[in-house]
Parts: sequence; structure tokens; C-alpha cells
Amino acid sequence: MPPETSIVIRTLNEAKHLEFLLKGIHSQNYKNWEIILVDSGSTDGSPEIAARYGARVFHIPSHEFTFGRSLNIGCREAKGKYLVFASGHVWPITNNWLRNIVKPFEDPAVAMVYGRQKGTDANRLSETRDLEANFGPVSNILIDEAKANNGNSAVRRDLWLTQPFDESLPGLEDVDWARKVERQNYRVYYAAEASVYHVHEESLNQ
Repeated sequence: MPPETSIVIRTLNEAKHLEFLLKGIHSQNYKNWEIILVDSGSTDGSPEIAARYGARVFHIPSHEFTFGRSLNIGCREAKGKYLVFASGHVWPITNNWLRNIVKPFEDPAVAMVYGRQKGTDANRLSETRDLEANFGPVSNILIDEAKANNGNSAVRRDLWLTQPFDESLPGLEDVDWARKVERQNYRVYYAAEASVYHVHEESLNQ
């Protein structure tokens, strides 16, 4: 039988943090999943790390990369009815993260779920404050609010089939998708209990 949930991870040189995510997935209480990794030209062994943890690995040339295109490649290969998206530099805070991000789909009106993100000691203080401001401690259903973040999110695969991510956008493909499904009278759910650490170590210039 196919897995209920497909976890799609986008990477470009994420070896430093990727293993935290993969170990976190394997430690989840919810086990009905597969891992799909879409890599856009890593030179640090990220695809090999993912393969060791059982991921199916696919590649996109760096010059063809957009956030939406990379996700669509992973979604096309997915077998689950739920598609969970995680950045290569996030990892679950608890072993109930995956269960908590797919549970809201018990409501047929929910098309998309996105979870909480918290900073680490490696983040700049300003980034940590931004995460706290944008990802609060209380779950809620969004009505006519185009909010989402594919660093830690999930969508129904049957809805993705009718509405793939816009590959022409340089970013915010998640917000665009949320807006489109809300226009079809679906809802986006913010799941504070589906929380991950999200680390950024880039310089201000980067």
C-alpha cells in the first residue's frame, strides 16, 4: 500500500542540518510516510545523506530552480494523499510533529496546514523575533488570510493535482497557493503544535 504521507524536502547544500531533520522524521510516532528529496545542485553530500535515510532523491539543475518548480517535481513523484513540505534546515521539536501537521485534514474544508517555526541559538536575534511574531503559540483557522510557509507545511495531494505551485514565482509560492484555494472556499490551518526549529546562519549580505 502507498504511504499516507509524502514528505518533500528541498535542498541546496544542507548537509550541516539535514541529518537533524531526517533523524527527526524517523523518530516520529506517526510512521505512515515516505521521504522525497529534490536537490538543486548540492556539492556537500546532501543527496547521499538523504539516501542513507531511505529518501528517494531527484535532481533539478540549479539554473532551472524555482521554489515552486522544485516542489512540483517532488509532488509529482509522491505517492501519499498528504504532501508535507520541510526545508532542509528545519527539524522537528517533538516526535508528534508529523501527526500534528496532518491531523487538521480530518476537516474536509482544510486544504493546507502550516506549522510553527522557532529559532535556535544560531539565529540572529532579529530573525528569532521575526519567527516569534509570525508563528505564534495558538493554532487557528485562517479565513480570507493568505498566510502560509512551505518551510513547514502540508497540502492535500488531490488539490495539488488540480492546482500545482506556480513555477514562475521567485518566492511566496506558498502564499499564492493558499490564496487560490481560499478562493475555492477551502481553509488554511495554522498548527502551532506542529513545530520545528528553523535555523539561518547566513550573513546579512547573504
